[in-house]
Amino acid sequence: MTHNVSRRTLAKGAAWAAPAVVATAAIPAYAASMSCPDDIDIQVDAVFQVRLASLPSLRNTTFRFWFTNNAGTNGALHTSNLRMQVTNGGSLNVSGLPFGFEFAQRNVATSPAINKLFGGGTIRRARMPAEWPANAKWNTRTGVADASPAAINVDNPNAPKQRDVSHGSSFINVYSADGRYNNLGAGEFGEETGVAEGNHLKWLFSVKPNTGATKGSAVDFINSHWRDATVLGSGAIYTAIGIRPVGFLPPSFDEVRASIGSSVDEACLLEAYTKRAVIWNNSNERFAGATIQFSGWSHDTSGDTKAVTYSGSDYVYSNEIGAFQRTTPAGNAGTGFNGSTSNAITFFNNQLVGLPRGQNTQLGYQLMYADGIW
Repeated sequence: MTHNVSRRTLAKGAAWAAPAVVATAAIPAYAASMSCPDDIDIQVDAVFQVRLASLPSLRNTTFRFWFTNNAGTNGALHTSNLRMQVTNGGSLNVSGLPFGFEFAQRNVATSPAINKLFGGGTIRRARMPAEWPANAKWNTRTGVADASPAAINVDNPNAPKQRDVSHGSSFINVYSADGRYNNLGAGEFGEETGVAEGNHLKWLFSVKPNTGATKGSAVDFINSHWRDATVLGSGAIYTAIGIRPVGFLPPSFDEVRASIGSSVDEACLLEAYTKRAVIWNNSNERFAGATIQFSGWSHDTSGDTKAVTYSGSDYVYSNEIGAFQRTTPAGNAGTGFNGSTSNAITFFNNQLVGLPRGQNTQLGYQLMYADGIW
């Protein structure tokens, strides 16, 4: 299926765009509203219970994700960076029951994937850096950066120099990431619409039913337009992407409002809705028995490709588990780097030859782009 991601980012006059962060006023307590029913929590919960009772069983369904990248310029059009395959996913094709994921983008200075696999060690007689320099080269003899790494806005999603990008997919519907879960429809989103949370920007989307993404095909789930990182002439801002399973989304705020009626005060209803949504998002019931896996080569220090079942509640980031080169069939399938090896150490040792100088060599580029950093 063709992904129609616009050329919006290339048409912008400015090289960088500040994310729009919606400021919300403090929600008054129930007692502050004259139209807040005593049983508002019960009314809201009743709507959630209807949604919960309607969820199909996904006990035999597996979602598998893996990150892909092509070696090349740091900044490219239509970069497929997240692939997905759903097995036995027919149960997802239920109208009105969106199965969702949060998608995040953050600036990174170092790579846990490379650090765990090669940090302090050698490859082709070159000393690998113990930490990946953000904007510097490294000395291949000592593993020390030639210049002090200068990470740019690594932990500040509100900074004006966030990496300019447009993400998009034919396989998703975008939802509001402001906690109201309203369907926004369009399958394209960029940094100016991200919601700042911690050290990343986030968006929310669901898998479209009745597409290749729900029928067993391995699909290019998210494509991106990355702004060339050399625009400002001050070196790259390395960016990682992450995904966090949400499961079946709760009923949206608008759905709850329609069910309860317009007589209840907005702030009162929003407070009750938000409280109930938190309970929903901390319950495994929202996954309806589905298994979610992430394939990568840096789950541990062996370098072996593994598909690890997701647990917990954190994002899984591209620079933490490594990316496959999708130019190979194995990379497309998330099972290895080429047809002969599914081990990252073997792959790099066999492929990389010649080490004139650090990051500017084939070694540097190969490690960077198989690392899940854009």
